Amino acid sequence: MLLMTLLLVMGSAEIAQERATVQEREEIVASACRYDIEVRAADARHAGAGRNGYSASRTPDLELVVTAPEHCIDDRLELWVTTPGGHVYQSLKVAPPSRDEIERHRGREWRPRDERASVLFPVKGTLITMSGLYGRWKVEPHLGRDKQPCGRAAWFMIRP
Repeated sequence: MLLMTLLLVMGSAEIAQERATVQEREEIVASACRYDIEVRAADARHAGAGRNGYSASRTPDLELVVTAPEHCIDDRLELWVTTPGGHVYQSLKVAPPSRDEIERHRGREWRPRDERASVLFPVKGTLITMSGLYGRWKVEPHLGRDKQPCGRAAWFMIRP
C-alpha cells in the first residue's frame, strides 16, 4: 500500500512538472515572438484606401495580416477587433501558414525566417454598416483567451 501511494505521488509530481515545463515553454515562445499586424483591403481595387480609412459601403472585407518569426503563428493566435467605443467586436482565429506558403514566400517581401498568415474581417453588409459603427478601430494579437495582448495594436479607420 505504501509503495502504491509513493508511486501515485511520484507520478503526480511528474505530471505537474511536465505541465509546468509546457507552460514555461509557451511563455518563452510568447515572449520571443513579435507579432506585427497590417490591415489592408482584401480586394486589390481598394488597395490604397487605408490612408484615408476604408469605406464600409465599398469595402466588402478587410484582410488582417500577421507577420511573426518562424514557428510563432500557431493555432492559439487570435486577433481581437475592437470598436471605436472600446468594445471587443470580434475575435478571429488565425490559422498558421502551411509549409508550402512559407516556402513560396520566403525571401520575397518578408524578412528571412518570418511567417505570414491572414484572416478576413467582413465589413460591408455587417453590423458595422447596419449600426453605423464608424471611426477608429483597433486590432490586437492575443494567444488564446489571454487578456494581455502579445504584440502591438494596429489601428484603422472605417467610414461610411
